[in-house]
Amino acid sequence: MKNIICLFIAPLICVGQNYNGPESIEYNMSDNSYFISNSGNSQILKRNEDGSLSVFVNNVGNGPYGLEIVEDILYACSGGGIKGYDINSGEQVLNYNIGGVFLNGITHFIDGAGGWLFITDFSDKKLYRYHIDTQEHLEIIGFA
Repeated sequence: MKNIICLFIAPLICVGQNYNGPESIEYNMSDNSYFISNSGNSQILKRNEDGSLSVFVNNVGNGPYGLEIVEDILYACSGGGIKGYDINSGEQVLNYNIGGVFLNGITHFIDGAGGWLFITDFSDKKLYRYHIDTQEHLEIIGFA
């Protein structure tokens, strides 16, 4: 009986992770892996160099959608805000509400004044700038 139970349970365990609404991908040059937003499950997956797939974080919230790595933080668009996760531990280090409708695209720029994220709001047709160091944002473009 024990062997029969193992035959049924082992395949469920071995199936591992799969894609459910992958939306964005971000390359992690520190270990040659990829982070993938798995929007259908509110997860961020990690695809390692050997092709193995694992859950990096669960319960991201709405989405996640756009992804961007700045230094050791992976930023993710989630609903009307952005979340940040330490790429080494998966620990959430930021949960910031921009007040957007559907944040989707994200990129960054670093200059003498610090690091900036630029985030698009797909539904509300706005572009935001978020200062990583001061944790403040500003709407820089809005279309009616």
